Amino acid sequence: MEIETEVLDILRRTALSGSRRPVGPDEPLGELGVGLDSLALIEFATAIEKRFQIQLPDEMWVERSQLSLGRLSDWIHQSISPSTIAGWEALQPPPVQPDAAEKNISLEVEAAPASNQTIEYFRILGRRLTGAFGSFYQHEEWYILEFRLTENPLPSFSPAIPVQVRPAALEDRDPLHTFWNSFTYETIDGQKMDMTLFKARLDSGAICLAAWRQEQIIGMDWLFTLGYRCPYSGLTITWPPDTCYGGELWEHAAFHGQGVGMSLLSASLAAARKAGYLRQVTLVKAHNTKMLSAAVQLYGFEKIGTISVNRLRRRPFSIWHKGGKVWIL
Repeated sequence: MEIETEVLDILRRTALSGSRRPVGPDEPLGELGVGLDSLALIEFATAIEKRFQIQLPDEMWVERSQLSLGRLSDWIHQSISPSTIAGWEALQPPPVQPDAAEKNISLEVEAAPASNQTIEYFRILGRRLTGAFGSFYQHEEWYILEFRLTENPLPSFSPAIPVQVRPAALEDRDPLHTFWNSFTYETIDGQKMDMTLFKARLDSGAICLAAWRQEQIIGMDWLFTLGYRCPYSGLTITWPPDTCYGGELWEHAAFHGQGVGMSLLSASLAAARKAGYLRQVTLVKAHNTKMLSAAVQLYGFEKIGTISVNRLRRRPFSIWHKGGKVWIL
């Protein structure tokens, strides 16, 4: 109980602005209206790790029900107990079994299912390559997230600064160029972002949502209708006609932490529902805790799969986990 009390005190100080409102032990923290955006959740988690000298498990970010006062207190109590440190893996929450809806592939890749022996071979190979070659070998995890547009309420969000979110068009050439040139704009398929690509995307049915501050674009998010070849994973990503893909959510560096990205995400879900889609899916890097906490903990996205991306001399080979099946490409 002492740990739970201290965790609650840290929560009130870092994310609830000192509020004394009741917080149930099993209440998902993402449903408390925590802070302006996901930065509050990250500040809270960082304070917990520093205070108790632990590292919170990755599952905290991708399973919404996991981030509760009671679950956090249990993790902390068990992780700082010497008798359970050696058995830390046993403390991880059991894997969530996909329900009937999740078994319908919302994000697809063409490849043959892999055997358990093959999967284990790649895991062992990855560990050995990491130790032996260092910079020649790289590994990262991506999560497949899904929002069910007809089942979940659409979240609303008020940013800290006045922002208008509306689609960008061809006549917005000057503010578009200014935004793209303000940082290294990376596209999902590795192409250079310019007006030629912008027009081709609009012609394909994609929607470009821009966050405007007066006449300046300070953020951008895309809704895609067509699949693409991902140069980072080596996979060709596709999805069914009733699903759209949200990607390339960018904020201007001068406006980070002002709620621009959250406003774009809210508008993206509203636009997808208005267009008649049943689901919106996206890929997020496992270490992108800001985006994960916003999408899963605050907005209600669900993790429906994982992509393990391995690169040897920049050549990717990936392990894909979706709906209880595994592929290697």
